[in-house]
Amino acid sequence: MQNDYHNNDHNFSSAGNTPATSPQETERIMENKIYTRAEMRNLDIDTSEYRFLEEIGDFYAELVLKAEARNSMLRMFFNFEDGRKIITPLFWFQRTQGLWDIPVGSRVLLHYGLSSVGKVYLTHAELMNDA
Repeated sequence: MQNDYHNNDHNFSSAGNTPATSPQETERIMENKIYTRAEMRNLDIDTSEYRFLEEIGDFYAELVLKAEARNSMLRMFFNFEDGRKIITPLFWFQRTQGLWDIPVGSRVLLHYGLSSVGKVYLTHAELMNDA
């Protein structure tokens, strides 16, 4: 099933609806890699709890998963500090900003703005040093 980036009434799932329940499955999801759509289906990685952000602002979050998307895009899955689960598409032109290179498991400060067509998008991110 393909993601529908425009309709917030649907569950956004790129895989089956089986949640990761075992510690081994959770570890596998946390790997620092970009999962293909086929890998997500084969591993039953469920992303149906993730929604697109509809407000601009700055938010603390943890990056939990990176996955490929269509048209040379990337999908990043964040657990926000306030408990929200947010999916964020990254566009091909954002690759040079270093956003694609954020390691899975990183705590980040995300900055979201409004695009020229009125959509919320990730403008930049800062890695947090929580040592």
